[in-house]
Amino acid sequence: MSQKLKSMKLAYIFIAEHKILNNIDIPINGDHVGNYSNGTLTLKEKADRVDYYNGLSCSAIIGKNGVGKSTTLNFIESSYEITDSSGLIVFFDSISGKYHICPINFSLNEECINSSTECVIEPDYRLFINRNKIRLVKSNNLTGVEESAFESRKRTGRFINDLSLSQYTSGSKTTLIKRTNRLMRFFSDSRWFDGFERTKIKFNFKFKSSSNAYINSLLNNKELVSEHAEDMAAIKKFINPEAQFLELGYPDLIFYTLFKNNILSILRNISQSTCIEKDNRDSFFLSILILFIKSDFNVDSLSDLIQQKGSGFYRRNDVVFSKVDSFMLANRYNKIVEVYTNIANVLIHNRSLFQIDKVDEISSFNTEFIIDLTHLISCLPSNVSSNFSYGWSGLSTGEFAKLNVFSELYNYINDEKIKGNENHLIVMDEADLYLHPDWQRTFFSELLNFLKSEFPQGRIQLILSSHSPIIIGDFLPEDIVSLDINKDGNTEVVESFGFGTHITDLYLDGMHLNSTFGEHSKKVLSSIIDNRNAGDLTENDRELVSKIKSKNIRNMILGDL
Repeated sequence: MSQKLKSMKLAYIFIAEHKILNNIDIPINGDHVGNYSNGTLTLKEKADRVDYYNGLSCSAIIGKNGVGKSTTLNFIESSYEITDSSGLIVFFDSISGKYHICPINFSLNEECINSSTECVIEPDYRLFINRNKIRLVKSNNLTGVEESAFESRKRTGRFINDLSLSQYTSGSKTTLIKRTNRLMRFFSDSRWFDGFERTKIKFNFKFKSSSNAYINSLLNNKELVSEHAEDMAAIKKFINPEAQFLELGYPDLIFYTLFKNNILSILRNISQSTCIEKDNRDSFFLSILILFIKSDFNVDSLSDLIQQKGSGFYRRNDVVFSKVDSFMLANRYNKIVEVYTNIANVLIHNRSLFQIDKVDEISSFNTEFIIDLTHLISCLPSNVSSNFSYGWSGLSTGEFAKLNVFSELYNYINDEKIKGNENHLIVMDEADLYLHPDWQRTFFSELLNFLKSEFPQGRIQLILSSHSPIIIGDFLPEDIVSLDINKDGNTEVVESFGFGTHITDLYLDGMHLNSTFGEHSKKVLSSIIDNRNAGDLTENDRELVSKIKSKNIRNMILGDL
């Protein structure tokens, strides 16, 4: 069966009607030339093909916002299901050397085809996709909020695989576990990832004490200090303790240390309840803190103390509401205690993961532990949870964004449902999203190496859209679909610039920018030049010109002046 399966590559697209696009040829593959005009489809293989992408088939779609980059990708995707759009999608089988022409709500017969290469019309596109196992793989860092034309709704087709981060937007624990497990698997098992210093990548938790900023501000309030004068020594001693480390021997000790270290944040959260008069919140905070200190830091008694002490502070209309407020406030405190109890239990349950007994920071590569602890921390009020900092170490933000893409692709190709004889059409919308220019510079090269290392050769095709001239500079001009709006307001394909083009020319010609200056600075420079030409340069003009780092530009503006 695997010997009969064809190696299909997308060769050409004609979009008759799809959203903002009408009657437009999309030369999606530089190895082929296609055109639909006056009822005739012309297809031709290029004779001067070169191996530039290490044996892979790659192309890019570029253009300003609103010209139809994402819409083009969406036409490919929507055709996998029932659609009202129309056009032609042409695949080329590199094994048999035949074109397979798939009309989408479009009338075409053999007499309408002009090609020296054998062509086969496929009247049922979905049957053709299923028969040749052409999987559409959406891979990007889009969360769903950014997506518009390249639709964010999850498609259910058998051969559509959505690997975008939009699948993780629910924020549920199950979803978080899924994503983290996939990252762990990628970090641990990927052959391509061997090039990274894997041992440096860990998930770190740092346990911090509450900030003293709020209580220090209260201690500068002479009226409050006077009100609690006899307790000031105990308060000052409490807020300036020796460093408190977690002792990972007993859950009660872990709980006690964490709770005591964070009590200022906990009580601050309790005292900010709307059931307490605004003018009474600072005094309530200090009163409860003093009671806590005097009780020898008895956590269990604090719930009762909050209810007992609160009667003079609550905002109330009558006695009944005072009791309700008192109960609600104590319940708020008890929920925080419950979360800390669970955190302590998770830490002691995973005691075997750690090499030392006293810590203020823990590193782990254990998925279940990471998920359980991060989930519990997220259940705390925001001012309390900020005392727990956590995240991946050994990775920059840009590198992590990039590895998210690679991780999803790695787990996709290693899924047990993938048999190894499918064709994979990988589409990336906004490939440069969240990447620093230096990561953009290396992204495509690393992606090629990754795909070559992890995917079956001969069965991959990559199509991406981008706003980055740095990424586009890695493509051959014939593999770039450059879209622009013509004078009639319609999208058209224009000349492309890529491989070997200077970055400034890529901005101006390849990305169709009007200038490489920011619009504000461009206006100011134009005004200065107008003043110079009129002989009216001001001192402010000269001062602004002096701030330009380029000596050539300074001289160009001022000339002999």
